[in-house]
Amino acid sequence: MTTLISDIDQLSARHEAIMLRLLEGVLPRQVAVEFSITESRLSLLRSSQVWKQVESKLREERRASRQDKLNVLSDKAIDALSDTVTDLDPRVRLQSAREILNRTGFNPAIRLEQEVSGSINLYTPPHWEVQSEANIGELDSAIDSI
Repeated sequence: MTTLISDIDQLSARHEAIMLRLLEGVLPRQVAVEFSITESRLSLLRSSQVWKQVESKLREERRASRQDKLNVLSDKAIDALSDTVTDLDPRVRLQSAREILNRTGFNPAIRLEQEVSGSINLYTPPHWEVQSEANIGELDSAIDSI
């Protein structure tokens, strides 16, 4: 008797293992080979509502777990950056200071972009036009003498 995947009420541990491999970024073709199933069977599994719900839940749990790890590491990263501000090498100190200022909103380049608005009009100075006309007159007389 063949059971349609849409009739499955819950997934097995094997299904969840397949799902985790897919969430890790392994290609469906590779997962199918690894678990000895056809790609079409894997496609059917993935189209199931139960599969989609469990996959969504697992994806959210993984995202939350990674976010927690990043939050812990961010404190260490801030401590490491603050240590480099007092480094003996002035280049390291300067780069660290720039990084801190950029990340806290004190980037002068960004502020300049925000403060400057409008347009810039460029005009040639009046004396330049007179010189240009004189040069054209000299050029005309040179051409006439040839």
